[in-house]
Amino acid sequence: MGNTAEKTVPHFPVSSPPINSKKSKKQHAKSRLSIARLIRITISIIVIALALWAFLPGLIYPVSRNAVVNAQVMTIRAPIQGEIISLLSTAGQITSKGELIARIEDNRIDRSKQAAMLAEQATLLEKMRALEKEVAELNNFQGRLKNNAKAYQSLVNKHYVALLAETDTKLTAIRAIASETKAKLGRQSILFSKGLTTQAAFDAIQREDRVARAELKEVERVIERLGVERESAMRGVYIGDGFNNVPYSQQRGDEIDLLLQVVQSNLRDADIRLREVGRQIDVEQERLASNSGADLIAPDDGHIWLDLVSVGEYVTAGTPLMQIAKVSHLFLIVTLNERHFETISIGDPATIDFIGSQGKLDGTVERIQGSKSKLPESRLAVASPPIKSNEFFVFVRLDNNKLNSDANNYNQVGRQAKVTFY
Repeated sequence: MGNTAEKTVPHFPVSSPPINSKKSKKQHAKSRLSIARLIRITISIIVIALALWAFLPGLIYPVSRNAVVNAQVMTIRAPIQGEIISLLSTAGQITSKGELIARIEDNRIDRSKQAAMLAEQATLLEKMRALEKEVAELNNFQGRLKNNAKAYQSLVNKHYVALLAETDTKLTAIRAIASETKAKLGRQSILFSKGLTTQAAFDAIQREDRVARAELKEVERVIERLGVERESAMRGVYIGDGFNNVPYSQQRGDEIDLLLQVVQSNLRDADIRLREVGRQIDVEQERLASNSGADLIAPDDGHIWLDLVSVGEYVTAGTPLMQIAKVSHLFLIVTLNERHFETISIGDPATIDFIGSQGKLDGTVERIQGSKSKLPESRLAVASPPIKSNEFFVFVRLDNNKLNSDANNYNQVGRQAKVTFY
């Protein structure tokens, strides 16, 4: 047994190194396997994290990649027909509210109506001058006739004064005769009663008394008649022998009065018509002024989006001349699936990522619209994105303060973007 022990002892030192080498190799292989596994696990975690980072917002929040930056456009139309004299026609050019953007002039406008009115006005003026002259002449003639009538009335009055004086003298003489005859009759009556005179003498004195009294009454009636005629003559009515009831000057004066009224009425009519024609001429001149030339003013700040005509073209009223984009109010038209309809509300915040750009912009939901409603394409700078039957429109307003400049605002129109709603 001792020999066997001696042989066995040197055997262990020889075989122990291979045993230790195998263990070392196994430990080294396990170590490499652990590192590879750790790397794979790390890579998997990173991939999962990236996937969550990329797709988690889409799973939690509504996201749309079908969004287009848009702006309202104002279509400027020709208010009148005419030739384009000047025009701001450079696409992208900035326009300010109140700035002159175009000038139209119409040299073919019909001015025949104005010419007819001016001719009528000149005719009425000439007619009025003639009527005014006629009125002046009639007034002068009427003045002379009135003077003649007054002179005639004065002469007639003097005539009656003389007649009355003459008749009054005759009345005095007849009264004296009548008084003397009355006295004779009284004496003859006494003598006849005493038989101291004849019947013939008494009858003769009676006749003389009756004649004297009759002549006295006649003269008194003449004086009364002359007084009435004189009083009538003082009022302009002549009723005596040798006179017309109205003298010729007064008759002519009455005719002139009637003619003067007719002429003055025509003059008033002409004056009324002249004023009316003057107003019509003013209206026509305003119409011609507004239709023969027009300055087009920019209604708001913006950029020229599209020029539709050129200088020198002749356009009709209502022809579109240009479109101006109101880039101070940029918005996105976004399409979303209808399952998000109840989760989106006006005023909700949104994040906009422009395709091909770094950084994000803030936005706000300002309108929601169903797929069946029509968008005002004529008022949009860019056509709305295509929409499916199970989608709806969301209008998101951009925060322009985050954009760089007005030029960049203008350049944003038409860009595609991804929009995330929170």
